Amino acid sequence: MNDWNWRKLTTMVTHIIGHLPEAVKMATELEELWLIVDGSVSKTLTTSWSGMWL
Repeated sequence: MNDWNWRKLTTMVTHIIGHLPEAVKMATELEELWLIVDGSVSKTLTTSWSGMWL
């Protein structure tokens, strides 16, 4: 029986778990940067940008 898909799945999970701390750290840093950028732009402009995605 070929267990290649099972091995891919378990390797993928191990890979994701291994990189999770770095991803959480980067998400925190990027959120802080986004808040700086978002705060520097006028509210009317961000509202109009938000309307583009709805």
